Amino acid sequence: MKKDWLVWVGCLLLFSVGAIWGGVPISTNFFKVDNVHDLLEVASSIATVLAVCLAAAGYNAWKSQVVATSDHELSRRVALTMLRYKFSSVRGCELTRYLVSRMRLQVGKEGTRQDLLDEVRRELKELQAICSEIRTVAFECKVMWGESVWSDFEKVFVLGSRCCSCIDSFLRWSRTESSEKFKDKIATDAVDLFDDLSQWIGDNKESVERYMDDMLKPIYVEVGERLLR
Repeated sequence: MKKDWLVWVGCLLLFSVGAIWGGVPISTNFFKVDNVHDLLEVASSIATVLAVCLAAAGYNAWKSQVVATSDHELSRRVALTMLRYKFSSVRGCELTRYLVSRMRLQVGKEGTRQDLLDEVRRELKELQAICSEIRTVAFECKVMWGESVWSDFEKVFVLGSRCCSCIDSFLRWSRTESSEKFKDKIATDAVDLFDDLSQWIGDNKESVERYMDDMLKPIYVEVGERLLR
């Protein structure tokens, strides 16, 4: 509706300019050239106007190309980051499911092997790194492409962030110096958090992968529209 209004205003302005120009008396000698020197000046003026028009057109084309190239590079980076995030979050979810089951059954409540704790810390560090990376990329997309794509990314963040929270809870739960009351509180919160998440992601690796594909689909559509072919 707004575009139609602008078109009508533009038409009215053009009509007004034409009416005003049509009422301006122009001498028949206006287009006559007295000598070669005047002809060259006219030609030079026309050439200058054409050069300005071509420069403006060239600038617009260059600007469009720069924007398209920037969008392409960002889209390529987003696509690669999302693939890595999907792999890491699904892997992290499987680890979280295992650790939460240990807390649920109180396996290792009195102490956990150091090698297992070291492995869990390493996995948590890697998952936190990719979660941080995809948030950084998502913020860049928000700046470049608008708020709508950010809301799509927020849905993607859920799995990784909740898994990081549950894994961290397991590490705190495994500390031998922690009190029984503190451990019970941590275990209850982690189990409740993951059970709530499981209602959305399912109870096996395949269902988690399908969940992630559904969450990532809108972003892949946005990326596909901006990639240069």
